[in-house]
Amino acid sequence: MILVTGGNGFIGRNICAALQTRHEVVALDKTRPDSRVERNFAPMVQCDLSDEDALAAVFAAHSIDTIVHLAAVAQTLLNLDETITKS
Repeated sequence: MILVTGGNGFIGRNICAALQTRHEVVALDKTRPDSRVERNFAPMVQCDLSDEDALAAVFAAHSIDTIVHLAAVAQTLLNLDETITKS
């Protein structure tokens, strides 16, 4: 099974759709799926990569042998503001 991090993003959704034609795929993303975007694959797991317990649960629930890491923060200025606010 292939785990695609950032599976809810534009590239992640398309990679998952392409991979699913030949492989089992599980998509992981910090954000919830956008109901306006058609999803042609399952399952989708909402999980923050910095949450070690949640990530361990994903690996325990799925037999993952390959990871495609696409998770990223697209809006860095918003993320920087959030980081400063939390500090």
